[in-house]
Amino acid sequence: MPKTPINWLHITGEVNSGRGESIPFVGGPERDFYTLMTHQRTIESIQAQEIVLRYTNAKGHATKYTPECLVRFRGDIGRKPMLVEVKTREDLKTQWAELRARFRIATGHARRNGWIFRIYTDAEIRTPYLTTIRGLRLHRTHHFAADEQARIAAHLIARPGLSFRNALSELERWWPDSRAENLSRLYNLICGGQIEADLFKPIGYDTVLGPPGFWPERPWCRRWLRSAAVPLPKARRGW
Repeated sequence: MPKTPINWLHITGEVNSGRGESIPFVGGPERDFYTLMTHQRTIESIQAQEIVLRYTNAKGHATKYTPECLVRFRGDIGRKPMLVEVKTREDLKTQWAELRARFRIATGHARRNGWIFRIYTDAEIRTPYLTTIRGLRLHRTHHFAADEQARIAAHLIARPGLSFRNALSELERWWPDSRAENLSRLYNLICGGQIEADLFKPIGYDTVLGPPGFWPERPWCRRWLRSAAVPLPKARRGW
């Protein structure tokens, strides 16, 4: 996986995938996209900035295009790998003449390999779901004793449908003087997937907790943009 280059125009860094690897990003929307992707149970791997497509542009010059990433799903899901581009809606509108050729190349490459090509923008990515995920990630790296966390998870899994408030009360019976730490313990378990909550709503005392798989898998964003349906002025829409 390529290292993140220094970029003076955009924020850069890496997102921890939770699978022992870091995913490089350049730009806020890309960071937020990967943040969401790392919390999807159906995803097997993410290859960031590894697919390089070479083509000849309208001026006859040899050039190349690197889509954001290739997302592969678990085999039991039955979904095709997804070649992804992430752009802001403003970039799509102002750079459409240049981007259209790139997206056509990416669409063709994806079809030849049995993949699909999708475009995501900040409008689809930055949702209340992302806000919830961001809050949970603050507790992801908190280090608690593994046996204690396993004990909590087993206790809560045996009582599916318990509210966050009641779960916190259960923990306070074991650690009565550590309310803030107990909150972090629960957030850490949710973030790690050991217990589940409905992340499409803000987590509060009435949030219902359950074992992994308790909540059905749902689309993580409002919608994705098909390559031929980018919301642009009619005169510039399409390929």
